[in-house]
Amino acid sequence: MNELSLMISAPHLGISKSDTALFKKLQEQRTTQVPPQDYSNLEIKNLEQIEAKARDFEAVYLAEMMKPLFESVDVDPLFGGGKSEEIFRGMMIQEYGKKIAETNSVGLADFVKGELIRIQQEAQHGKQ
Repeated sequence: MNELSLMISAPHLGISKSDTALFKKLQEQRTTQVPPQDYSNLEIKNLEQIEAKARDFEAVYLAEMMKPLFESVDVDPLFGGGKSEEIFRGMMIQEYGKKIAETNSVGLADFVKGELIRIQQEAQHGKQ
């Protein structure tokens, strides 16, 4: 049984057979990735640095988006709490953001990289 038929056969989730087309469309949109750009014909300085900074930006963004999720998690009173818990939790969220950014599943870094390259090209050749 695939995921779609499982969701259709679960009326308690509020999904009817008429929603299958919408569900399929949402799944297609979610799995669509940004097509890779060909920057070989451009004069780009430090492409590796641009890619690294774009990935770092995505990691920080994801970590900031996850912070509210972890604020709702209660601290174990027996072993947790205190300043060290706050520091560790912040570091853990940053690492989660980095790991998610490494997978390129969100795709924000691709857009940031494209914008950084565009800005660099405009600065080198003047705005067209």
